[in-house]
Amino acid sequence: MKVLIIGLGSIAHKHIVSLKTVDPDCEIYALRSNQSSPMVEGVINCYSLSEMPSDLGFIIISNPTSMHLQTIKEVVHFGVPLFIEKPPIDNLEDAKEVLQLVDKLDLPTYTAFNLRFHPVVQWLKENIDSHRITEINAYCGSYLPDWRPKQDYRQVYSAREELGGGVHLDLTHEIDYLLWILGYPISTKSIKRKLSDLEINSVDSAKYWMEYESFTVNLTLNYFRRDSKRVIEVVTSETTLACDLISNTVKDLCTAKVVFKNESITNIYTYEKQMKYFIDCIERKTQPMNSLADSMRTMEVCLK
Repeated sequence: MKVLIIGLGSIAHKHIVSLKTVDPDCEIYALRSNQSSPMVEGVINCYSLSEMPSDLGFIIISNPTSMHLQTIKEVVHFGVPLFIEKPPIDNLEDAKEVLQLVDKLDLPTYTAFNLRFHPVVQWLKENIDSHRITEINAYCGSYLPDWRPKQDYRQVYSAREELGGGVHLDLTHEIDYLLWILGYPISTKSIKRKLSDLEINSVDSAKYWMEYESFTVNLTLNYFRRDSKRVIEVVTSETTLACDLISNTVKDLCTAKVVFKNESITNIYTYEKQMKYFIDCIERKTQPMNSLADSMRTMEVCLK
């Protein structure tokens, strides 16, 4: 299979590793901005869409979020499935035209929220219906300068609002998996602010309240927590479940028992599972879950 990647940042490198794991014989092309772009082992540099082979299997769009919609317009003529890195957009107003174009051409699309493949998230989705929920508190906080130690955090897209940066967009995973597990809320509210002394112009704090028929979800996101934390606390009528996406455990806090644990997960685990799922969908000629249109519901909660 031949794959084109547009945007060769840190996430794209994880997709490359995943591709080579799932399909060791795949040919990977990268659209580069200039001739001085560094070479990446196992990747063929190209500098124009006209250089691409006509028999591409699919296209990965992983450039800055602010460029996604224009990039989709430029590549739809290939007529191949699109793998779109999250978040798919940074504004709702411009999405309608692209959605209509993709629908008209009947292109399979997938929005890459890889945490749907996290064992703890999957365990929760499979087991949530056996509990009467009264409250859910989800939290994801970490320190942006630690994300990419070899880069100046002030220059990466996360730090720059004009490139589609901001904690509410970077950590859209939390909104996505909550909606995937729980369905769409009756109503939502949010507050997005710049609170820390980080040298960025993007939002570094976001809080969401999602109202469901019999419970409420509280979600906190930030860029400035030095000790990383990523948890989903599910308060039920019987107990409280602490779902930790860093330690990969689910603990019953009332009995102090670990009810689920996965010790084999690696940093690349969810990306590999995601890529295998996407390629399986292509081979079976089925529409993947979380199409570009589907992910607009997540983005509506995120951005409104």
